[in-house]
Amino acid sequence: MAATFFLGLTFLFVQVNEYVHIGFAPHDSAQGSIFYGLTGLHGAHVTIGLILLAIVNVRAWRGHYSPEQHRGVEVPGIYWHFVDVMWIVVYSSVYLL
Repeated sequence: MAATFFLGLTFLFVQVNEYVHIGFAPHDSAQGSIFYGLTGLHGAHVTIGLILLAIVNVRAWRGHYSPEQHRGVEVPGIYWHFVDVMWIVVYSSVYLL
C-alpha cells in the first residue's frame, strides 16, 4: 500500500510538472479546456485515492486489519482500480487521439 501511495504521488507530481511546461492554458482553446478538464478531474480523483491510501497505511501500521477484517483495504482498493481504469480512458482520448 505504501508503494502504491508513493507511485500515485509521483503521478501527481508528473502531472503538475506537465501543467507547468505544457505551453497552453485552459482558456487558450477548446483543446486546452478539455485537456485541463479531463486531466484535472482525474488528478482530483487521484488525490482522493491518495488520502484513502494514507488512511489505509496508517490503519495497517496500527494493526487494524486481519484476514477476516479487511474491508478497510478492499473498498479503497476498488476505488483505486476505478481511477486506474479511468486513466486508460483519459490517456487514450487526450494523448493518443
